[in-house]
Amino acid sequence: MSASSLQYSDTIASCCKLFFTRLSKSSQHLLNVLAFFQTNGVDEKVVTEGCVTISRLSRLADPLEWNNVVRILAKYDLISRSPSPDDPTGGQFIRMHRVVKLYALHTLDNVTNPASWAEALED
Repeated sequence: MSASSLQYSDTIASCCKLFFTRLSKSSQHLLNVLAFFQTNGVDEKVVTEGCVTISRLSRLADPLEWNNVVRILAKYDLISRSPSPDDPTGGQFIRMHRVVKLYALHTLDNVTNPASWAEALED
């Protein structure tokens, strides 16, 4: 890995730290959940339907609240949203930069202990 590549990752991590401090708890929780998916795209339906079963994310099952949180995350370029190529009904995919994913995982208490990752899904 080149020095310029490492510097680029440090710059993105610094931006993530700055933006994370400005996010609502709902936005932070959603990023923590999204960090467990692949970075190159997750179907929104998977997450929105799953929000119903996670108490701290249950209000994101409301389309207006969901769109508000996703809009804020996209505003800070923490995620991007694009049409799903496989869904003719207009479904969306959410993508997250790998450094944003790593930072989101890092914000959990103990990244090296997978049992502590359950905190992202619990109250």
